[in-house]
Amino acid sequence: MTQAADGQIIAKNIATDPTKDLTHVEFMGYNPPSFAGTIDTKEFLKWFEEIETIFRCGDCRKENKVKFATCTFRDHAQEWWTKYVQIVRVDVAYSHSWEKLKRMMSLKVCVKSELRAMEQETLDLTMVGDDVVKYTTYFYDLARLGPAMDEPESKKLERYIGGLSPEIRLDQLENPLSLVGVRLSTSQPPPYTLEDGIGTHNPWKTALGATLLYFTFI
Repeated sequence: MTQAADGQIIAKNIATDPTKDLTHVEFMGYNPPSFAGTIDTKEFLKWFEEIETIFRCGDCRKENKVKFATCTFRDHAQEWWTKYVQIVRVDVAYSHSWEKLKRMMSLKVCVKSELRAMEQETLDLTMVGDDVVKYTTYFYDLARLGPAMDEPESKKLERYIGGLSPEIRLDQLENPLSLVGVRLSTSQPPPYTLEDGIGTHNPWKTALGATLLYFTFI
């Protein structure tokens, strides 16, 4: 059975029973990628993004994320995690948040110069022209995968708005209600996607409105 088919079955089960949490068997049913722990920023970011996707699709409980993710470790990553667990004790290691594990791993396997470059790029990122979707997508990638991933959601949103073109920022000052309820992440599925456009069925009438909705539900 393919990964896509497995994902559809798991998604159907969760839709049928909203209280159902992602089990380890279901997590492995998604065929999560393994992680060797080599010093390779791109490999880490690719692994991280795929694991995050499984967590979102399966509605994984926060307390299970570290346990499930570390089950995919092999080679250097497995050796590192085993030694770490021995040092801090099993209960402490597995009580870490997913965010803390991501930070520990990024410091261990990411090239420091690349992390510094991503951090600077996050600070300098601004919207070019009127392509708000491109800006949003790129900001989202940097915010979730770069050094800024540990920042509070409110700080990320502040950075995001700060990089918008002056015209769109002004629109937000004049129409503050369009920001109500905007969050950078949520486990709830979107009522419609960006592909739906800004048609008459879409209550968000501006390009920024549609983009913020997109940004909220990714």
